[in-house]
Amino acid sequence: MAAMRLHWALLRIGIESHFVCIDQRESGENVHRLPESWIGALIYYLLPRGLWVLSKVLFGKMYMPNLIPLAGFGKLMRELKPDIVHIHYIGQDMVAYEQLARLDCRTVITLHDISLINAVDSYPGADRRFMEGFSKSNSSAIERWMFERKRRFVEKMKPLFAGPSKWICGMCANSVIGRGRPVELVPNIVDPTFGFDIGRRVRGERFVLLFGAYGGRASSLKGWPDLEAALGLL
Repeated sequence: MAAMRLHWALLRIGIESHFVCIDQRESGENVHRLPESWIGALIYYLLPRGLWVLSKVLFGKMYMPNLIPLAGFGKLMRELKPDIVHIHYIGQDMVAYEQLARLDCRTVITLHDISLINAVDSYPGADRRFMEGFSKSNSSAIERWMFERKRRFVEKMKPLFAGPSKWICGMCANSVIGRGRPVELVPNIVDPTFGFDIGRRVRGERFVLLFGAYGGRASSLKGWPDLEAALGLL
C-alpha cells in the first residue's frame, strides 16, 4: 500500500510514475502486472512456491533467494527507460537480483522490514548477525549464501536507502550491508484519496484510534502491544 500511495501521489503532481507488481491488488494508471499472460502468471505463482516448499523440506525454513527471472521485466524496463527505480518490496521472489542489477539508473530502496539487509528473517528479534556478519561459526551455508547474494546486489546497485521510521533507519545504518551508505527517514504518506480534517477536535467526543495492519493484533510483529502500552501512559 505504501508503494501504491506514493505512485498515486506522484501522478497527482504530474510526475510520470509506473508501478510494477506480480500480484495486482489496485487498479489505476501506469500499473504493470508481470508476467502479462495468465499462463505466465500461473507458472510464476507455482514455481517460486515449489522452491519454498523444497527449501522448507531440506533446510527447515522457507528461503526466498530471488533467483527466478521475472518474465517481461527486462522488456518493460527497456520501454520505460526509468531515471530512478524505487524498490519497495521484492520478497516472495518477485524479481531476480541480477535483473535489477543490470539497470543503468539511480536506485532507492525503502525498507519496510530488514529482509534485504539480513540473510533470511524480516524481523530478527535478538539476532544481531545482520550487524555483525554471517560466518561459519554462527550460521549455516545457506544463510551465508543468502546474505552474500544480498550484499553483492546492494554493492552493485549503490542505492539510497529510505525507511519510514527512525528505528528501521538505525537498523540499516548499523547493518553490514547498509553501513556507510546513505539512509533517509521518509514517513509513509497518508492515502491521498482519503479525506479528513486533521485539525478537527470537539470536546467531549470519544477518542477513537484506528489500528490497521496486515494480520492485525493477531500478528506479534505489527506493534499492537507497544501501541497499547504507549496509550496507557497518556
